[in-house]
Amino acid sequence: MHLLCPIDTVHSDILTPALDRIFGIQHMTVAAHSHRLNAAADIADIAAAAQIKCDIIELTGEDSPSLLRGTLAQIIHEAPMPTLINLSGASPILAALAQEVALLRQVPSFVIHPERDTLVWLNHLPNVQPAQGHNVADRLTLEGYFGLFGCDVIETSLDLKHRKPPLEKLARHMAWFASNDPRQLYSLMQHVVRADANGLTAPLPRELQPYLMAIEQAGLITLLHGGELKLRDAQALRFLNGGWLEYWLFAEAASLIGQCAIHDVACGVQIVTHDGVKNEYDLALLCNNQLYLVECKTQQPENRQIGRGVGNEVLFKLDSVSHLSELDARAMLVSVSRPTDHEIHRAEQQDIEIVCGHDLVDLRQHLKDWLSAH
Repeated sequence: MHLLCPIDTVHSDILTPALDRIFGIQHMTVAAHSHRLNAAADIADIAAAAQIKCDIIELTGEDSPSLLRGTLAQIIHEAPMPTLINLSGASPILAALAQEVALLRQVPSFVIHPERDTLVWLNHLPNVQPAQGHNVADRLTLEGYFGLFGCDVIETSLDLKHRKPPLEKLARHMAWFASNDPRQLYSLMQHVVRADANGLTAPLPRELQPYLMAIEQAGLITLLHGGELKLRDAQALRFLNGGWLEYWLFAEAASLIGQCAIHDVACGVQIVTHDGVKNEYDLALLCNNQLYLVECKTQQPENRQIGRGVGNEVLFKLDSVSHLSELDARAMLVSVSRPTDHEIHRAEQQDIEIVCGHDLVDLRQHLKDWLSAH
C-alpha cells in the first residue's frame, strides 16, 4: 500500500500507521507547503530507517483549492500501488481538500485519534484493513520520535538494552530511605559531595549507619572504623548524589511494560536539535506512541524553614523542554522534597504531574495512573 500524508503540523500519528505492519505500507508520500519541507524531510528520514520508501512533494498554490486538489489527485494517480490517505498531520483546510479528493476517487482516508492512538476511518471502503478503532502498533522508538521533531539522540545513560539490575535494586532502598528519613538522606548527600580526591568523606553521623549497609553490600562504598566512608569511584558518587532516583524511576517504569503500552524508556537522554540546541531529560518514555518526560530532583527544599519547595526554575524547565521543537510531550516532576502550595498551583496550570516525598515508594502506581489517564 501507498500512504499519502498531507502535513502542516508534526505528530507521531503521521508515521506510526506506516510502522504498523497490518496497514501493509511499502511507500509513503509526504505532501507539504514550503515552510514544512524540513519537517517532511525528518519524517522521510525516519521512514527510510524503517525500510519504507518516502517521497516528498511540495504543495504550491496555498490560496488555490483547485490547484491543491489537483496535486493530491495527481499523487494518487501516479502512485505505484493503491493509496491510503492519513490526515492526522493536515491543517483543517488541507484535510478538507484531501477528503474531497478521497471521496471523489474512492480512496480510503483516516486519522489517528490523538488521545487513544486508535484508527478513525473517514472514508472506509469494503475489505480495507484494519478495522475501525484498531489500536495502532507501538513500534516507534525514542530515537524515532525525537527524529520526527528534528532532534537527534546523542547519548543515553540507561535504556532497556543496557540495564544495571544491582543498581536498580539499590535504588529501591534509596527510595525507601528518602521517603522515611529525607534529612538523613540529605546529610549523606552532603558528605558524599564533599569527599576528597580519593573519595574519602568526613565521619558520618551514627544515625546514618543503618542506611549504609545496603549501599556497602552493593559495593559502592566501604565503611571505615572512624565513621568515614570511601566511595568506590565516580559512578558511586553520581549514584549517591541523586542518580539513584533516575534508576528508581527507570526500574519502576520498566516494570510496567505489559501493564501499560510502554514501548521504549531511557534515562539521561541527551538530544540536539538541527539548530544545535542541546537538552537532557532525566527520563523519557514512549507509551502508546506518546512521549512522556520526567525530571528528577533530590536536592534539599528551596525553603528550608518550612521544609518545602522544588524551585520554580525546575517547573519552568519542565514546561519549556516538553515543548522544545513542538515535541508534544507530557511532563512529570519526581522530587524528594515537597512543593509549596504556590508551586503546586503553578504545576497544575502547566499540566505538570508531581510525585514527591512519601509518595516515592508508590511511584509505580503513580506512573501507571499517569500513563493510563491519557
